[in-house]
Amino acid sequence: MIQNKIYSYFERNENLRVLFLFDPVDEIGAELYDLVWKPGYRYVDFDGCWFRTQYRLEHEWANDKVILRFLRQSPATTKDKQDFPLLGLLVANMEYKNDDYAAFMQHNHIDMRFSQYVQRHIAELQLEKVNKIIGAYYNQSFDINVVNRGMISVYLEASKLLDWDEILVRLLILGLPEEKNKRDSFFRKLIGNKDAQHALDHAVEDYFGVEISYNEEERVKRLVECLKYNAIAQSLAVIPTDRYKGYKITNAYRLQLMNRVLECGLQHVRLSDKFLKSLTLLGKDIQESEIIKYYGAKANYFYLPDALCWPILQQLLLRINTDAESIFSYVREMSIRINRESEVLKVVHYAEKAASYYKSVKGLGSLVLNSPDLYIRKYVTEFYLVDNCYRKSLAVFNGINLADCPISDELNVFKKQLDEDYAQLTFAFNLEWMRCVEQTDGGFQSVSLKRQADFYQHEVQDYSYKLVVIVSDALRYEVAADLLEELNKDTRNVARLDANLATLPTETKYGKTVLLPHRQANFNKGKMTLDKGYAVDTLSQRSAFLERYRDNACCVDYQTVVKGSQSLNRELFKKPLVYVFHNVIDDIGHSANPTDVVEACRKAVEQLAAMVKSIHASFNVNRVLVTSDHGFLYNDILFEEKDKQRIEEENIEATSRYYLTESNESVPGIIKYPLSGVSEMKEDAVYIALPLATNRLKVPGGGYSFAHGGASLQEMIIPVITSSLKKTSLKQKVNPVLMTKNLSIVSSRLKFVLIQDEAISGEFIEREIVCGLYENEELMCLEKSIGLNCPDIDLTNRQIPVELTLNKSARGQILKLRIYDAEDLLNPLIEENVRNNTLIEQEF
Repeated sequence: MIQNKIYSYFERNENLRVLFLFDPVDEIGAELYDLVWKPGYRYVDFDGCWFRTQYRLEHEWANDKVILRFLRQSPATTKDKQDFPLLGLLVANMEYKNDDYAAFMQHNHIDMRFSQYVQRHIAELQLEKVNKIIGAYYNQSFDINVVNRGMISVYLEASKLLDWDEILVRLLILGLPEEKNKRDSFFRKLIGNKDAQHALDHAVEDYFGVEISYNEEERVKRLVECLKYNAIAQSLAVIPTDRYKGYKITNAYRLQLMNRVLECGLQHVRLSDKFLKSLTLLGKDIQESEIIKYYGAKANYFYLPDALCWPILQQLLLRINTDAESIFSYVREMSIRINRESEVLKVVHYAEKAASYYKSVKGLGSLVLNSPDLYIRKYVTEFYLVDNCYRKSLAVFNGINLADCPISDELNVFKKQLDEDYAQLTFAFNLEWMRCVEQTDGGFQSVSLKRQADFYQHEVQDYSYKLVVIVSDALRYEVAADLLEELNKDTRNVARLDANLATLPTETKYGKTVLLPHRQANFNKGKMTLDKGYAVDTLSQRSAFLERYRDNACCVDYQTVVKGSQSLNRELFKKPLVYVFHNVIDDIGHSANPTDVVEACRKAVEQLAAMVKSIHASFNVNRVLVTSDHGFLYNDILFEEKDKQRIEEENIEATSRYYLTESNESVPGIIKYPLSGVSEMKEDAVYIALPLATNRLKVPGGGYSFAHGGASLQEMIIPVITSSLKKTSLKQKVNPVLMTKNLSIVSSRLKFVLIQDEAISGEFIEREIVCGLYENEELMCLEKSIGLNCPDIDLTNRQIPVELTLNKSARGQILKLRIYDAEDLLNPLIEENVRNNTLIEQEF
């Protein structure tokens, strides 16, 4: 467009040799750059050397038609003309002018009442890149506000018309040091367009109540400080000692606008990282540590940048063990307001898991009970959750990058205390359990819980259809509870979890063996044999022995099934009974790095859930059982020599949790039982020696953090999961229940609490829901998806805090909160009126 106009100057005036082009904001040059010119034309950007340019015009370029562009205003005043060395050439030739604004207006159907505005900006309006952004907005609805935003969008190098929210996000980003070139270019162009500059200044005043600092290097530093302070502290009543209170915004409408900028910056796919960096770097003088000094760690902060979260978490860690309930709720609410990619979120989740652990401990009540059965009942209904919370806290902790964590010292101190608290608690509980067993007539035989040794008789023997038994080595009861949750997510299955009492020693070679059918078990030189001395150490031996009780039955390894083809597995699971042996937890627990056992538990649950679902769905097996040979103790602590009890007598075999001996002599700190009293092995002359509670024995080869073989409840209570295929699903999805009444939006944000009405179980399955704010049918915020998948029977742990933030201007005083099932976005599960208090306050 501009190139053709330049040609027309020369075509209309055959004596024209030099066309002077003055381009103070570098807009025309950007359009002419890299264009191909007709023969005889020469485009030149003035390089600052007056003498050389004049010489070339008179000699080298004497036969060319020259377009000479200057990055400056046309010399208009007498002084400007006197200071312009090429004034003679300018007078003798012509200056490029954008004076055809009337034709431009007529062509684009722009009302003549905008003629002065168009005349002032005709040069830029004719640029192709400007026309691409705002050309569609010309015609009878020409809007100066839109055009100004369009010009600013071009200066910001955008490819579309930006709204003020995104313009201000990009403006704040320009303050970063690495954006200096873009910043200088933007403000040079902006200052050259007074209308656009006035429009931007007006928007900044509306949103922030402060001005752009045109005379400062960053220019937007005060804007960032204002945004950061109010984003954090807007919901707090200001106190006199707050040194930042001068930035406090009390106007509700201005807060709504500012929060839209915050939300736009945080949610922008391409700009969020730079926006966060701008808040951190340019807003560094608004110190989070000072804000916490004024308002405390548990204040209702509106926005939680990482730098604010670290000192908050630092203080919360000091009180989690004494104030678990309130801190659990607080950090859960924190987690929904933190950047999903932030490292601080991992620490928040760790604090949540730790608080959940101390909550579980607080609800235990007395650890001194009247019978072994009561201890078992307490474990399978309450105490297993303590183990579960501790393990999951370790899983989160192991994912934290401590090297880059500002509160790594505090975290390590807290974790050490949590490890010690858990170790002391499990010791105390198991000490009382073992004392109770010892003082009860019949000892372990008095326990009414089904025995592991009777597993085949109770669960397998009388079942006449196809059956698969999965034996997962060291699948502890609390880990099996996680597996149950995964299985019950499948609408085609129904699963339940029961408990059995393991045989002693709680060791693989004993526990795995008695899960097979047998009439008697024998102790034979440190090994268990079945019936008339059959050894069942290998898979082939187990298969051969199993076939003695069930024709065509077999035993296979988990890896054989996983790596087997569909056709091979189809043939395998046509058999009436298949035992599948799975070993992840025990294998990794005894490895060189036992800390990996936490990840191994997660992996085991994942593998077992996938296998059970596959066996049901692909091979038409109606019933699958999952059980274990033993549980385990796990403490993420270093066991020093003083913590290990020495074995002072001859023994047949020994691990860190038991030893077998022919001596029945009393030993301090050791409880002894004849094997015949604690297992199926009819051996009265051999005794199992057990350390008290969770103590470890000193043995070659170690194995202290991850250990089993003893009589703790964690080792002896083994799971039995029964998963059955349902031809027609009878399961219901859980439902969300809205607990918050009188819903209202304050400063663009709606906060409310949902409760999942039922725990995930064999009767109820998870539901994915989608929450949104609507004005009529228009969505006014980003939708939020939430999974209702909590298996916890404690209703308070099924509470879900939710926050929705407006990202559009609402026109009415009443909006709608709608909560849908993710699979049905037509019929809301919940629909409630929401009062827009932001708009009401604005009107007053």
